[in-house]
Amino acid sequence: VTIKIGGNFFFRIEGILDAVGQTNSKITFETNSAIPTKNDWIGIQIRPSGGSVINNDLSYASGTKIIYTVIKNASKGIYIYNTGAYITNTEFDNNNYGLEFRSTDNVVVDNCLFTNNNYGTYTEYESYSGDPTSQILNTYIQNSSFTANTIGNYFFLNQREFKNLNM
Repeated sequence: VTIKIGGNFFFRIEGILDAVGQTNSKITFETNSAIPTKNDWIGIQIRPSGGSVINNDLSYASGTKIIYTVIKNASKGIYIYNTGAYITNTEFDNNNYGLEFRSTDNVVVDNCLFTNNNYGTYTEYESYSGDPTSQILNTYIQNSSFTANTIGNYFFLNQREFKNLNM
């Protein structure tokens, strides 16, 4: 499945996103532009009602899951606000920001590939579209690769607290 989006548009998840592809048949979210560039579309926004529950062993329990997916040519590939997420075997390619954490709790990023992004993972120091900054809790980035990004991981600590950040 390929979902093509362009311009000033985004996917806003206010429920549950179940994007589960296969090893050899991934779901792709990308630009509809004939000449793809970073920032061609806004990205996927996971909101408070669209999050995941993660088990103590870091396995998926319920809610949003993104598995065997490709996200490319977005301003913010995935933006997670005030919730958790389970993301595995996913590629973030040629985005401005691959993955932004904002006021999150229980985010698992496992076996993902971040390539050619300005920032692989990112946190912001100020409010964005009315979403205030807050604590970032219980974050696990494991078994993932960061290649040819301008900055692999950028965690800006101004006026926020990180608890249990595991890389």
